Amino acid sequence: MFHVIARPVVEPSSRLRYLPEKPCALGPSRFSWVAVRHGPREAFGSLQIHDLRTRASETHPLPGHPGFAIPASAHTFVIGCSRMLGTYDLQTHQWTTSFNGDAGDALPEGTEMNDAVLFRDALIFGTKSLDHTPSAGLYLWMADELTLLRGEQTVSNGKVVTTTGNATWLYDIDSPSRRVVRYRLDLDARRLTDARVIVDTSRFPGFPAGMIASPDERLLIVSFYDGEARDAGAAGHTRAFDTLTGGLVGEWRTPGSPRNTCACLVEHEGRMRLVITTAVEDMPAAQRRDTPHAGSIFLGDAPLPS
Repeated sequence: MFHVIARPVVEPSSRLRYLPEKPCALGPSRFSWVAVRHGPREAFGSLQIHDLRTRASETHPLPGHPGFAIPASAHTFVIGCSRMLGTYDLQTHQWTTSFNGDAGDALPEGTEMNDAVLFRDALIFGTKSLDHTPSAGLYLWMADELTLLRGEQTVSNGKVVTTTGNATWLYDIDSPSRRVVRYRLDLDARRLTDARVIVDTSRFPGFPAGMIASPDERLLIVSFYDGEARDAGAAGHTRAFDTLTGGLVGEWRTPGSPRNTCACLVEHEGRMRLVITTAVEDMPAAQRRDTPHAGSIFLGDAPLPS
């Protein structure tokens, strides 16, 4: 079992520390992430681009609260923003709406876009309930058609898709359940079958949030959002689990920042590294003083198969 201490590499402004999520690799030493909102009462968030070599950052304002921004080409992102799904062009700074969750009865009231995975020509995304009721769900957007794959979720978070032979598997987290559930995904039939709990994280403090797979798809890397940590300098955790046994394989610690939200793998200086986003969302002032790196973006070595 491995243990890695990650270090902060991006110390955002106070507005951007509130709720950073969903980092994505953009090639060697570059990654993106979303500032879901710029404060507890802010109506908007942004897409952020960072270069580890030059330490340069870019801010791209968005028309709502981005739950995810996934690179789809060299200059465009697929973004779930508040109750909309759309694309954003880095060169023209243009937002184009593909789907509006307020149209008809597309999305239940009081829910917003939260996390997603892009697989082939399909986008699988989750929503979160703003009033903490099981009104959120897991959705498939494919060929300009929306399908509800599973309802009665509260905070539909990390998503991973893997393939084994002819089978396609979706790993999904509804954070309050504290479980990683695997489904068999049939894109042609637009349905999930064979639900099985792969990892029960209830033995760990905090809630599982973002999730990615290792390059060989044998490990699930899960970030834990610990909103209850009160000790001075509390460290957060992002943990790696075996997809077959659910066993803990290793962990990354983020000293001074207990609320890990998401992670991604980035090649930097010739090695694979793990980028971890953390948050200060609704953190009490006393705890904020004791956790100086809360809301920072961390970087740690990734002792994984290439």
